[in-house]
Amino acid sequence: ELNLNDFTVAPNEYDLLIVAKPTLPFDEKDKFKIDQYITHGGKVLWFIENLAADIDSLKRTPVYSPKSFGLNLEDMLFKYGVRVNDNLIQDLQANPIPLVVSVDNLGNAQQQSLFPWLYHPILTNSNSEHPISKNLGAVQGEFVATIDTIRQDKVKKDILLTSSQYTKVFYPPIKIEINQARAQNNPEQFKKSFQPVAVALEGQFESVFKNRLAAKTEAMIASLDGFEFKELSEPNKMVVVSDGDIIKNDYDARNRRPLPLGYNKFAQKNFENKTFVLNA
Repeated sequence: ELNLNDFTVAPNEYDLLIVAKPTLPFDEKDKFKIDQYITHGGKVLWFIENLAADIDSLKRTPVYSPKSFGLNLEDMLFKYGVRVNDNLIQDLQANPIPLVVSVDNLGNAQQQSLFPWLYHPILTNSNSEHPISKNLGAVQGEFVATIDTIRQDKVKKDILLTSSQYTKVFYPPIKIEINQARAQNNPEQFKKSFQPVAVALEGQFESVFKNRLAAKTEAMIASLDGFEFKELSEPNKMVVVSDGDIIKNDYDARNRRPLPLGYNKFAQKNFENKTFVLNA
């Protein structure tokens, strides 16, 4: 049962909602607010990842098994036309991370070298026809999942970003070890080519709460001054990305400042994350 006593929806006041790497479950009340924001014309950028995987976890333990955030958004996104999968991709087209290659007599790191970290893919296969990804260079990701598109007759789906030709897909239980970066990889084993990781949706979105509201909730909604529950949106748009870190700046700890969005401090390269986000 939804508790809507403090319910507010103001699609005319906000041009855009950015859902950037949530880590806690959404309750039904908040999902209802977002759903009705969408059906009333609000635009959303979803940067969603289901598995709690990050490079910092590997600094604390040599082997790490990412767990699900349990975001409770699956039914909403499915209704709108996509599924962000509970998996992780490895891509031979990837950014590097530093690993220790020699130590002194006390066991302190003496020398480091860069190794490709296949969980940090470089996403270059973009849709050259879509205005978001047209003429877009490489975008960097961190611990990226795949996205499936779901048939919805009123919604058009355009894949914006994919992994490279040489991709593997792993499903839980997944064990991630930092020394996996040292492995010699055979391209013939990376056969899940061009996995979608960012999708633009355009059309009329059906409310995930259609035919799901109890009579008591419907009465509460009817009592809200000026609010109308909408089962179907007018023509609208949203973007779903299966990586919350695409919109995250890295941090320069030595100088205590954020780095430009898309700059990789190990590769010392600028990627087009900022352009992608601004285009979206």
